[in-house]
Amino acid sequence: MGDYFRRVAALVREHPEAKSYLTNVSNCQTHRLTGVELSAITNSTAIVAGFHAPERSVSTTWIADRFVAAVAAENRIEARMETRVVEVRPEHAGDTEGRWRVVATGGDDEAFDVVINVLWQGRPAIDATAGLKPAGVWSNRYCLSLFARTVEPVDIPCVVIATGPFGDIKNYNDRDFYMSWYQDGLRVDSAALSPPDPPPLDELERSRLCNSILDHLQAIVPGVARTRSRIEHMSLEGGWVFAAGGGLLSDPRATLHRRSDFGITQLGSYFSVDTGKYAAAPWLAHRLADRLSS
Repeated sequence: MGDYFRRVAALVREHPEAKSYLTNVSNCQTHRLTGVELSAITNSTAIVAGFHAPERSVSTTWIADRFVAAVAAENRIEARMETRVVEVRPEHAGDTEGRWRVVATGGDDEAFDVVINVLWQGRPAIDATAGLKPAGVWSNRYCLSLFARTVEPVDIPCVVIATGPFGDIKNYNDRDFYMSWYQDGLRVDSAALSPPDPPPLDELERSRLCNSILDHLQAIVPGVARTRSRIEHMSLEGGWVFAAGGGLLSDPRATLHRRSDFGITQLGSYFSVDTGKYAAAPWLAHRLADRLSS
């Protein structure tokens, strides 16, 4: 793992825009934690090594709120909320270079010059209606995570636990935290084109799940107890994760770990975009804009 981190750090340093990242990473380095440094974070015998990396975590909720506000403020975007697309097909059968009909719930049925499918969950199902046959192996996973706010600042580091079960802690500003424990949060794992809805949780089940996530994290990172004792508000929120590949996250041989099979697929004037990891979305959006304007 140390060799892998060193190679990634070298790629980051060599990037022409290394100085323009969330922080200047033109001197990007990773280092393996000493025994003393590691013991300050964890006393778990399951953790055999730790590494410090200049990764920056961003609050996706903060970004999402501002994205929604930007869409609402743009008068050239017509937002159709509470609507689910069920089919996309050529306006004239077999003519993929022409216009496409988009059929949605509520009776919407309209033709468009260009259609871009950037759905996260359910994208392959719509691709299939357009004539793009899904290929390979994929997984649809619905995961729940804990979002917490403390009454006062708590200084604990961001941590990714890669022991097999997997968990992570994101400290955004010493008061807002994201915490996950994969085995607790995973509610649906399906290779179906249209995965089933996640099972509902009542308040008691949600409370038990929150405590289980905190218990598992605290067992490995004792500092979680400081955050836990100062929580003034917490919520359990979830979302879909689509990935090319399959298998168990705890299996190092699983193709799910590759996450390199993503990008833009085109069928005439229909585009399907698999963004892969969250951070790749802006780069793909730029590439798609270039392709549409060329």
